[in-house]
Amino acid sequence: NEEIIVTAKFDTKMRTNDLVGLVEFEIPIVLNDDVGYLVILTAILEMPKLSFSKVHCDFGNVIVGQCYIMNIQLQNMNPVACEFKFEEAQFINVLHRSMAAPSVFEANPSSGILQPASFQNVEISFSPLSEKSYSMQFPITVKHNTQNSYVTLRGYGIQLRVLFDPPELIMPPLNPFSEPTTMDVKLINPTDYPIIVLSSQFDLQLLVDQAIEEQNIKKEESSQQDDSA
Repeated sequence: NEEIIVTAKFDTKMRTNDLVGLVEFEIPIVLNDDVGYLVILTAILEMPKLSFSKVHCDFGNVIVGQCYIMNIQLQNMNPVACEFKFEEAQFINVLHRSMAAPSVFEANPSSGILQPASFQNVEISFSPLSEKSYSMQFPITVKHNTQNSYVTLRGYGIQLRVLFDPPELIMPPLNPFSEPTTMDVKLINPTDYPIIVLSSQFDLQLLVDQAIEEQNIKKEESSQQDDSA
């Protein structure tokens, strides 16, 4: 009339296959040559996965030097916590992945742990470096899930610029002390965005302010050196 407690442990980390759903494992228990039992353990295996509010971010046209931010929401509907990570953005075209990928798309936060029945907002930012089209994707890994999820990214960088017509001015010959001669040049904005144009070399007040600022910086550096001495 003795009892022996046998503890059965199922460690998913020790699995040698990727089966999911209803799985069965047979454990034979042999008492002697004539008596034995077959214990069948069953389990329902599910890959942890996240739901995304959207899997494509189209930023449209963004001016070079500016940053455009969009938000996506990650949801964990699993009964257990999920650990996720946004890998570095990569080219969608496999043939281009041998090239260095520009750091124009970023995710914040790029990793974390989502508790059961919870959500996380992630900021996706686009900061173009030049006037060109960008088409990339974020591989997103979820711990214990053998398949990556992806968020595709698209955006176009717009470089602000101005044109001069004519592009070059050739002034006519002029005798000393003669009346100044003038010529007209057109300043053209070929983009669809307003542009503020500054010509600092002709702004006397700006030059004066810059000179005063440089003098103040030198005075501060000299004062710091005297204090340290």
